[in-house]
Parts: sequence; C-alpha cells; structure tokens
Amino acid sequence: MSMPGRRVLAVLVAAVLVAAILTEGFVGGLSSAAKAQPAADFGISFGLGSLAGINVAAAPAPVPLVKGRVTVFSIETVPLTPTRLDVTENPSGCIKLPLLAHVLVNTTDAPVTVYPDPGCLTLGLTITPGFGGHVIGSGSYRATPVGLGVGVGGLNVGASVTGPASGGSRVGVFTDEFTPLTNFDPVSGCNKLPLTSHVLVNTGNLPLHVFADPICTTVSLTIGVGYGSHVIGTGSWSYS
Repeated sequence: MSMPGRRVLAVLVAAVLVAAILTEGFVGGLSSAAKAQPAADFGISFGLGSLAGINVAAAPAPVPLVKGRVTVFSIETVPLTPTRLDVTENPSGCIKLPLLAHVLVNTTDAPVTVYPDPGCLTLGLTITPGFGGHVIGSGSYRATPVGLGVGVGGLNVGASVTGPASGGSRVGVFTDEFTPLTNFDPVSGCNKLPLTSHVLVNTGNLPLHVFADPICTTVSLTIGVGYGSHVIGTGSWSYS
C-alpha cells in the first residue's frame, strides 16, 4: 500500500475509535439516568400523595359570616289558620322571599336588607338585629356582616343594636318596624301579648295556644311548631 493510502486508512481508524468512545459514553449516561428514574418517580408520587393528604385533612369547615336566624311569616291563605314559617339559619347570599311573604323577623347578629326585586339589586330597606319589617313576595333579602356594608342604598329601620340579637328566642312577636321584637324564652304560664301585637312566630319545640283575652281563658287558636299567625294586642298565649 502506498504512503498516501496508509495515511487515509489511519485517519479512518482513528475516527471510528473516537465515535465508539463517544457512543459508549452517551449510552452509559442514558442507562444511568434510566436506573435513577424509578427513585425520582417515587419521590414525586410520595410528595403528591402527601400534599393530597394534607389538603383533605386540613380543610376546615366554613365559618358562617352571619350567625342567627331569619324568620319569614307568610299571610294566611285560610282565615284563622296558622301558616308555615320560612326559617333560614346563618343566612348567606341573596335569598328569595316566599310568594306570600308578609313579615320578616331578624334575629341574626347582622343587618338584613330587604329588596322589592328577586335578585337583591334595587333600593333596599335595612332591618337591624332584633327588629322586623313588612315584606312583599316578589322581593328578596340579604344579611350583611357588620363592617361590610348593608346593600345598595339601604334605608335603616330600627334602633342601632350592638352584638347578636336574641337568636335563640323560640316565640317572637312583631308589632311594627320601629319597635323591637318581643321575645319569650323560656316561658311558662299565661303570657300577655304587647298592646300593638301584629304577628306571632313559634320556632320552639312545643305547640302554643293564642287567646283573644289577656288571661288565657277564652277559645284559643293553636299554633304548631314552625308556624305563625296574626294576633291582636288584647290577647295572650300559653303552652297549655
């Protein structure tokens, strides 16, 4: 073989050797990475599993922003027949009023704004804790925590009240928008109704009897648990 041919052959052999060395290094690196991959996968799976466990275990129960009860009395469809009350505990958001809604009683710890429309969008009338107000069935209401505002252009009704109202009261009497609710809890015997009484609501655990006289002696109207009725100021009520 001539000298130039030998030189070309030597160059080719050297190139093959270099390529082989580089290929072995690349394949070896892939093999090492593949062997380490299961450990990495295990680490990722364990981390996600731990995070999922923490999310499920640590999720706290939501705390209501407004505490207490809103009670809505609807007008009687049959005379001298109590009607079922609409009671909402810890109200949140915009709540549609029943079609025959007549009086709303606020025993929450926040102002309740009543609107004439079903979506809490128009001018509202704000009822402070411990008071009530007349409402219409086409409307809605929203309880707003103190410090977060009281709706759009709310007109205040009732005196300013600090702290929660008597949300635990079981028998309440509404007279008018400017008079605090009369609450009876606990009670026994014959109870005289306020002179300007308008609506009585029974959210206790016993039926009660309403009388037209002030000493519980005449024929009575029975109001079951979760019901309400119109009453008159000359009357009274008792559990027996």
